Amino acid sequence: LLEARRVWVKLCAYRNLLPSSDLHLAKTFHDALLAANPQRLLWGSDWPHLRVTPAPNAGVLLDTFKRWTADQAVIEQILVHNPEALYG
Repeated sequence: LLEARRVWVKLCAYRNLLPSSDLHLAKTFHDALLAANPQRLLWGSDWPHLRVTPAPNAGVLLDTFKRWTADQAVIEQILVHNPEALYG
């Protein structure tokens, strides 16, 4: 569905790991989503982190996203252009 541009996917690494807090376990999934279609990805911290104790640090989540994504153009696509396309 992602490759076919039929869905939007929010990148929120820690939600895929619960109850673990080791973000690095989500890197492979993150990379697969980027490879499938970065034009349909959004980033979100998932704040206010309901039912998650301890709550993750949104700054760490954003830094991790940027480090894993690496390509500045793709980061801008996901943080700026994709939300603009989806929400107007």
